[in-house]
Amino acid sequence: MTYPFPKLTLRFSSSWLSRLSILFSLWATPTLAADQVSLNFSNLNTTINVPVSALETFAQTGQLSGNLAAYAQLAPPGALNNFRTLLQQNFQMTPTLVSQFSKTVTGQLLFRSLGEFFQTKDNQNGQSALVVAFTQAAANPKGLTVLDVIRQFPGSTVNINGQMSFRAVKSLGQTLNDRSVIFAEIQKLAQASSSTPVSPQPDLSQPGSTPWIKQTLNVDAKSFGLAQPVPVDYYLPQGLKAPAPAIVIAHGFASSRETFAYLAQHLASQGFAVVVPTFPYTDGQWISAFLNNTVTSPSGVDIATSMLRRPRAITLLLNDLEQKVKTNAAFKLVNPQQVGILGQSLGGYTVLASAGASLNFVEIKQQCNLTNFEKLVLSFNLSLLFECQLVNAPKKLNNMDLTNPNLGDPRVKAVIAINPLTSLVFGQQGMSQIKIPTMLIAGSDDIFAPPVPEQIYPFTWLTTPNRYLFLLKGGTHFSFLGDDTSKGGLPVPAEMIGPNPTLARPSLKAISTAFFRGYLANQPQYLPYLNQSYLQPLVPQPFGVNFINSLTTEQLQQAISAAATTSTKSK
Repeated sequence: MTYPFPKLTLRFSSSWLSRLSILFSLWATPTLAADQVSLNFSNLNTTINVPVSALETFAQTGQLSGNLAAYAQLAPPGALNNFRTLLQQNFQMTPTLVSQFSKTVTGQLLFRSLGEFFQTKDNQNGQSALVVAFTQAAANPKGLTVLDVIRQFPGSTVNINGQMSFRAVKSLGQTLNDRSVIFAEIQKLAQASSSTPVSPQPDLSQPGSTPWIKQTLNVDAKSFGLAQPVPVDYYLPQGLKAPAPAIVIAHGFASSRETFAYLAQHLASQGFAVVVPTFPYTDGQWISAFLNNTVTSPSGVDIATSMLRRPRAITLLLNDLEQKVKTNAAFKLVNPQQVGILGQSLGGYTVLASAGASLNFVEIKQQCNLTNFEKLVLSFNLSLLFECQLVNAPKKLNNMDLTNPNLGDPRVKAVIAINPLTSLVFGQQGMSQIKIPTMLIAGSDDIFAPPVPEQIYPFTWLTTPNRYLFLLKGGTHFSFLGDDTSKGGLPVPAEMIGPNPTLARPSLKAISTAFFRGYLANQPQYLPYLNQSYLQPLVPQPFGVNFINSLTTEQLQQAISAAATTSTKSK
């Protein structure tokens, strides 16, 4: 079977795309900039040529002229309004951001997907031309628009798959409508729970009273197929009378051990032993070096194998921790059998797998293929571009069996996943396998791991009775990240980061402290902190919070159906 998400070995030169961009930039002089859009409807054997000027007029006034009026007659109900809104929308990007993003795994897959819509004059995938167009359009200080991208597209004509574009507009409109309804339903449930008065409670976002020390040690990973040892930061509480539970923090793609250092320090001050490893080949320093052509990827290293290594790395780390407790005096007051795990983004996927979520290899192979390609693209879910990389996973790596879908570790007793990738890699069956207390944290404005498909619906799939959903209103994929002082990673513009993350961090400190004290340290007196009333004052504007512990798929479907009925009656 042929898959639309080719295996990304990370062994190609990262400069090829920038060189190609320079070539296109020289070619795309003003006289060759696109001034016409050609909409191809193969099912009708029809092509409609629309001047870019007609699109500009439509965006500004709503007036349809010439062939654009003919296009409108083919459009499904509501598509024109959605299309006009899309044309008017400004997206804050910079040329640097586009250039850097286009070199990442997700960026390459995204532009390849868009290239199915925006094709070259010979009806080929327009990926390379789109990178040029987006880069040049992003220089507009007022913000990038779809019209800017069309104008900067190399050549005089942009060929657009007309049938697919109609379906895309309809799908996007439905996605946005459903998201609004689902957010409103969650807010209603959160507000209902916050109406219950609570007694005054201390601010768990403040540091605890336990002193701690930090050690950075290397863990031998030869048995794991890695030639180089893996650096790990250990935050060890001091002066304890009983062994401290351990918490492992898993960083995301292109992040580092420093990303959640602020949280590790906080949890250590609360009496937890915190373990923060580097995940090789997905950490920020290595990714940055790779993009700058200063390192090459070892044989067998790709996104799929890196994803499958990560949960196994948690087990390797805990095995090593057990040995340290026996042989290293500094670790004698650490309990390696009572472990909590917390991760963000790709790290969120990592910790859910270690918590017992089973990998859904069958569904991945069924969904990530050419026959389903359009459905994946029209989901507007960037995380699927990443999750589908597992379709290329080998069966073995360094004598390690990679076909086992169950990577849970029995030493793990509680899990927090921030912006995790879940919907396809685990699915409903996989998420239902988690039996320990679980918290999913989502950002309402996260475009990389959209909250509805990746955290909200997956929350309804959980069967563990102790489950929590923390939806940060105004939150993005980066809202809980710390100030990473390590060298590496990818630059992220302020517009994409969203509101100042320092405003969101206290809520994560508080809620993780309460969660791990209650379920990991066996201190049930902290469980009442896990509610909307306690968390809400810790989340200042412009952020907001909706915190719930119960939601079903049926509730969401009923809310969507009710909203659709109301909308129909109002027309």
